[in-house]
Amino acid sequence: MQKQAAEAMLNYLQSNINEETSLAEMVNVFERMCRLPTGIDPAQATQYDDMRLFELGTYDLNCTGEPLFYCNLTRQIPNGTGEFYQVQMKAIYAPSKATRWLRRAVWSTKWKDRFFANMRKSKGFQKCKDMPMLKRSLCLEET
Repeated sequence: MQKQAAEAMLNYLQSNINEETSLAEMVNVFERMCRLPTGIDPAQATQYDDMRLFELGTYDLNCTGEPLFYCNLTRQIPNGTGEFYQVQMKAIYAPSKATRWLRRAVWSTKWKDRFFANMRKSKGFQKCKDMPMLKRSLCLEET
């Protein structure tokens, strides 16, 4: 049940984000995607059954020796076996002086908190939103 929910979340992102979509609109789409059901019975769900992560920093995630700057949003739900599905949206940039010291990782377990409002106000998001993106990446991973 959770796998179908995670796949539906990824399909929603893929249907609403393309190579021309701005970071601000990508975040709007991701926020709407977070309203889709998790596949978990609400009567049995805990706050850890639907988590969000805002993360940014310069990393060499592809092990190429050439780090890139990432602005990522992740929605994480349990896979039913003690691990998690992670629906990820990555905005990828060339590293620059403006992004050199930007690093952040903020988890949220509460849908009704100010996660998206706080993320939009963050220094990192404010710097990224007007920078030219190298590419966008949407994926579903399992931990």
